[in-house]
This record gives sequence, C-alpha cells and structure tokens, in this order.
Amino acid sequence: MSTKWKELAKVLSACRADQIKKLNVNLGSAVSGVKCDKIANAVTSLQLPSPLSAAKPLNGESFVILAIDLGIKNFGFCRIQLDKNLPFNKPPTVKEWKKLDLANLRTESFEATKLDLVKFDPVNYSKLASELIENVLYNPKMPRPDIVLIERQRGRTSSSRNIQEWILKVNMLESMLFGMLYSKISSETPNLLDNLISVNPLRMASYYREDQKRTKSESKKGSSKTERIELVEKWLRDTINPDRQTEPRLYLDPKEFPYTNTSSLQAIRSKSKWVNELILGPDSKTGSGTVKGDDLADSLLHALSWVEWERNRMILKMELMMDVKEGIRVSDAFFKEHFENLK
Repeated sequence: MSTKWKELAKVLSACRADQIKKLNVNLGSAVSGVKCDKIANAVTSLQLPSPLSAAKPLNGESFVILAIDLGIKNFGFCRIQLDKNLPFNKPPTVKEWKKLDLANLRTESFEATKLDLVKFDPVNYSKLASELIENVLYNPKMPRPDIVLIERQRGRTSSSRNIQEWILKVNMLESMLFGMLYSKISSETPNLLDNLISVNPLRMASYYREDQKRTKSESKKGSSKTERIELVEKWLRDTINPDRQTEPRLYLDPKEFPYTNTSSLQAIRSKSKWVNELILGPDSKTGSGTVKGDDLADSLLHALSWVEWERNRMILKMELMMDVKEGIRVSDAFFKEHFENLK
C-alpha cells in the first residue's frame, strides 16, 4: 500500500464506525469485522481501477455488462449497455434479459435433453457450459460483454450440515464457466481478464434491502427476495409508463422487448409473474424454468448494483483524496439517497 493510501486509512480511523460502514456499503465492500477491518476493506476497494475507464468498449459505442444468476432449472442473465462517454449519467439500456431451464436448453447445434444432467457427470456439464458460453452468453447476435459478473454460489443450504446434490451441480457449473470464460478472455482479449468478476449475492441483496436495521428474523430469505422482485417491478412499471414525469431507472430495448403493451399484463396480479411475462413474453412458462421472478430480478440487480458501486468508487476516491471530511459527507449523502429511493 502506497503512502497516500496509508495516510487515508489513518485519517479514516478518526471517523465514526457507522460512517465507515456506510462508505463500505456505497463501495460494495464487506461491512463485517471490527473498525480497522472495515477501513482496510474501504481503502482496498478505493484503490481498484474501474473497468469503465481503463479500456475502450469492445463494440466501440457502449460498455456492455453481462450479469449471471446461476441455476440449473432457473439460469437467469441480463445484458445491459452503458454510454461509453457518460456511463454513470444516463440510465442503462437492457439489451437481453432471459431465464433458461438448462436441462431443456436447445440451440441450432445443441440439445441438452440428450445429456444426462441428472447424473453428476462432469463431461456432460462441460458440454453444457461450453454451449452456454459460445451460443448464449457470447451470442454473436448480441453485443460482446466488456464485463462479466457471475453470482457466487453457496456451499450449503442455510445452516444444514449436509450439502445437497443440486448445490454440487451448480457449483461445478460455476467453476466450469469461470474456467472456460477465463481461457476464452485470456486468448481473445487478455486486457479484460480482470473484468471477469465473482459477485457476492448477500452483498447485493443487502444493498437493495430498504431497512438496514431490521433483525435477523425479519431478514428472512423469502422476504428479501420479495422485496427485490417488488423493486424491479416498480422500476419496470415506471419504464413502460408513457406518462412518467422523471427519467426511469433503466430502459428496455424495444426491439428485444415487444411485450410492454400487451393487454394480458394488466390482468396479472402476481408481481413475479408480471415481471416474467413483461420480459419473457406471454409464453414465458415454456422452456424458461419455473415461474419465479427472483432469477430475472437478481441478474438485473447484480448489473445495476455493480454500476452504482463503480460510480460511487470514482466519485468518493476523488473526494476522499482531496478532503476526507467532505468525502465522508458525500458518502453519507449517497447512502441516504440510495435507501430513500428504495421506498
């Protein structure tokens, strides 16, 4: 660590613990541990270069972020575009947003039903991972991603001592995707290797949890998922509302999402089903896994949270290096504004 960062860490030690926690939340850094650990987390995060300023976008016009929510029955991914000149000033445009049942994945050259994915066989899962990368995630008809975010998988369910087989399968698929993507990026665009990122699902979920002070019993998994689906539904309703008064949180590419004006949407009461039909269309139950909205919601939220953290990192780095007191004030304001916007 250089002298200037050591000096910053020293000055931050005079700040209150809650201010350091808010700083870490704004940066997408870990908030656990004692105060000195939290300061170290913040300083480490602030030193990281931003992928959105270190290189030109691959397609020349915009940065493309691909966020993946892993699952066998419910594999969700979202591809968003950011303006190359003002990536943090304009809402992103969603170019692709899908949920797949990988056991029924079918492309022009591949059919997953011919593989025995029930059996814990690395050979079959490697074939699936290869097809996913070459013809789905790196679909030649879609803009090539500059940044790939993959949700980190858990090792077990809650506090269970046993590791269920489906968790092993998803973990194996995660490892294969990382290995194959690393090899692909290394050979084709080696300067973008650092842009293959494992993202923490709990950190993202916490970032979009309106009440940061709730108890553990109030922060159950189901409640958190419901909140995220409701948040995405609110954003989408604002996006497709022709009478909106303010700029939406995101845009949908009209060429890729033609279902925004279907009358059947108005009859849907379930927020999860509404999100599914808006994004996947009236036939969303076919070949897209179970009717859950959290897989779609989480893939979008991983992308959007990452962009916000990058924006916060860029601004807070400049503010803190010039004046720590002012930087902390800006950080507190970011924190307050973010959680007020979730209401």
